[in-house]
Amino acid sequence: MEFKEISDLWKNAPDRPGSLEVVNRLLLEEVTSQKIRSGLVEGKLSTFIELGLDIIWLGFLGRFLGEHLEMTQFMVPAIILLLGTVFSLGLVSYRLWLFYSAHHEDAIRDAQLKVARLQYLEELEIKLLWIMIPLYTVPFLIVLAKGFLDLDLYQWSGFLWQISAGSIVVAAIMVVILRRNPSKKLKEARDFLDELENMV
Repeated sequence: MEFKEISDLWKNAPDRPGSLEVVNRLLLEEVTSQKIRSGLVEGKLSTFIELGLDIIWLGFLGRFLGEHLEMTQFMVPAIILLLGTVFSLGLVSYRLWLFYSAHHEDAIRDAQLKVARLQYLEELEIKLLWIMIPLYTVPFLIVLAKGFLDLDLYQWSGFLWQISAGSIVVAAIMVVILRRNPSKKLKEARDFLDELENMV
C-alpha cells in the first residue's frame, strides 16, 4: 500500500467510522509483509546460490558418468554423488517453494507454519552433515581428481582412509558451529509472527 493511500485514509478517519481499523489493518499487513520478506531474503539468496551450484555439479557428474561408464571404481562414487545432488535439489526446491509461498496475505498460522518448516529444514540439513560429509568426502575427491587431473586416487588408499577419518572430525566441528549460529533472520521472522499471533 502506498503512503498517499494510508495518509488519505488517516485524514478521512473522522468522517468514516471504521476507517482507523482499516488503516491499522493495512499498516499491520504492510509491517508483516516487510518483516517476513526481510527475514527470508538472506535465505532466498543462499538457496539460489545452492541451486545454481547443484545444477552445475549435476552437469559435471553427468558428463563424468558418460566418460567413465566402463570404469566401476569411478562410476560408483559418481553415482553416490549424483544421488546426493538429486536429494539436495529436492530440498532446495522445497525451500524455494516455502520462501515464495510465504506472504503477508496468509493467515498468521500459515505463515508461522512455513517459517517453522524452513527452520526444520535448516536443522535437518545440519543433522544430515553427520552423514553427508563422511559419506561424500572420499567419492568427491576421487571424482574431482579423476575428472580434472586424470589422477587415480585409489593408488593412495591409505590417504583415502585418513581423509575419511578426518571428515568425521570436520563434520563434528561444522555441526557444532552451525548449531550455535542458526539463521537469525529466520528466528526473527518466527518470533515476530508469534508476537503478532498473541496480539491478534
